[in-house]
Amino acid sequence: LVTAESALVVLIGALLGGAVAFVGLLSIRAGLAEQTGVPVDLVVPWSVVGGVVGLCLLLAVLASALPTWRSLRDRPARSPVGVAG
Repeated sequence: LVTAESALVVLIGALLGGAVAFVGLLSIRAGLAEQTGVPVDLVVPWSVVGGVVGLCLLLAVLASALPTWRSLRDRPARSPVGVAG
């Protein structure tokens, strides 16, 4: 569950950040095309974007799963609830 939550946070952050960046890039492209008088292509290096998102996902999973795993590993076993011993 911890890993899934981390992946979801990275996915939502990548989508929101990508949407904001894309709008900004479109605005810059339009302004540059207007100033120069020639069409300007929007080039997005998708391999770099994918690599950065993948690295963020890896770091988020490690930063959340490792401490969780360590805390669960070191916890002593408990008796089931309701069992008198």
